[in-house]
Amino acid sequence: MELAQLQDHELLSIFMIREAIDHDKIDANQIPDKKQLYQEIRNRYLNEFPNTNPSLELLELYLRKKGRYPLLNALIKRELNKLVLPQQIEGETLDETDSFFFHNMKALLPVMKKQGAVVLQDLMEKEETMKEKIQVKLPYHQLQQYIIELLTELDPTLEYVDFYLQSLADEYIIYIQKEDDLKKRSIIEKLGLYQYGISIASFPMNCCIEIDGQPYLIMEQKNMLDDFSTFFHEFAHYYSKSKKAKNQKPSNSLAEYFSITYEFYTFMFLRKKGYSKEVLEQMQQPRNQNTYAIGTKLFDLFYYMSTYIEKGSITEEGEIQRQEELIKIQRETFTKEYLEVLETEAPECFHPVLSANLSCDLCIEGLIKNQFSHWYYEYPYLVGQVLATKTIELIQKNQFSIGELKKMMENADFLDPYDVFVKLGFSVEDIGLCSVVKREKTTNQKAKLKLNLQKTVDKN
Repeated sequence: MELAQLQDHELLSIFMIREAIDHDKIDANQIPDKKQLYQEIRNRYLNEFPNTNPSLELLELYLRKKGRYPLLNALIKRELNKLVLPQQIEGETLDETDSFFFHNMKALLPVMKKQGAVVLQDLMEKEETMKEKIQVKLPYHQLQQYIIELLTELDPTLEYVDFYLQSLADEYIIYIQKEDDLKKRSIIEKLGLYQYGISIASFPMNCCIEIDGQPYLIMEQKNMLDDFSTFFHEFAHYYSKSKKAKNQKPSNSLAEYFSITYEFYTFMFLRKKGYSKEVLEQMQQPRNQNTYAIGTKLFDLFYYMSTYIEKGSITEEGEIQRQEELIKIQRETFTKEYLEVLETEAPECFHPVLSANLSCDLCIEGLIKNQFSHWYYEYPYLVGQVLATKTIELIQKNQFSIGELKKMMENADFLDPYDVFVKLGFSVEDIGLCSVVKREKTTNQKAKLKLNLQKTVDKN
């Protein structure tokens, strides 16, 4: 049966149908009648997402090309609820609001986009030189030597070193080779990971996981140089989780800041060890590629969310005006040669109505297909790299000490991201950032904040 042959009165989005079939929810071959298939998918939509998805009426109006912005507004409101309503995302209950992001989304967008532009330029400049990966070995014993040296540099009191050695002894930090299935099985059984759906095939590597309140750092032992930077990224997560107050967690806006900063600091350490600039640039490429990929996917979504918060709705007129402004900037910024290529290969980029509709449709389809399901966890990588880049710049200028970062990490549970921007010398007035509320230790304060944010969503 050709799914594309569905008639207008049976119409449901082709991407929703494919999504249902891809996830083995519905076998189209077992349902020869198109109306029945449509009803099956319609029921799945209603049954699985009764409280989070917009009405089918809005969806079907969109699919019949009779309106797109009412559906976009309904979907954006759903996403904003993730910031203010306790709910499950990948099995974790989100009972913590990210008030800083909620109220500063519009101000943060240009900052994150500027970082994205720098990253893109770096990727383009090094595209040719990075095609062949430089393989640099780092045996396990040398990795351990480097770790102890850098831990001592990060904390001359040796608290980090003692903490690391004790964690190794307690088997809270675990090194494992990818092919070592026996050790994987042993760890799964010891930690009871089967109950979380983790098997040998899906065994987590290079991550910090928390089991019954106890964090574990699991490192893949590849005996390569990038094991070193990966370790310190995960070590920051592990240390933070180990030191956090009970039932507390840092603002989501800071979730990756300390880890990316420690990751970047390893490059400074290795440079002093004599590793070449080319090797270190190549080590940073995966972080830049990740930042660019996340930004490309999420910037329009964040723009729509910030517009909804500020104005109460996203309108076609407003979107066309935005695209006209973007087209003007493109013509003023891009070279003549690049503009000619762009106008030939993607002429819709210079048509404000087409651009506005395309941007809207891509966001709608992404939200319905759940392509943006990880945005809550991916956003911290964007703002984290902004803060980490600035922190490393200040350290190199002796205007900020790595010891200060450790103190911030130890108090991250109640750290206001606004204060971090101020401490790092960002012009918060020019950016337009606001300090929403100081993070408090009491659940009453958190409940009050959540109520205020809910009112902001509900009034729209």
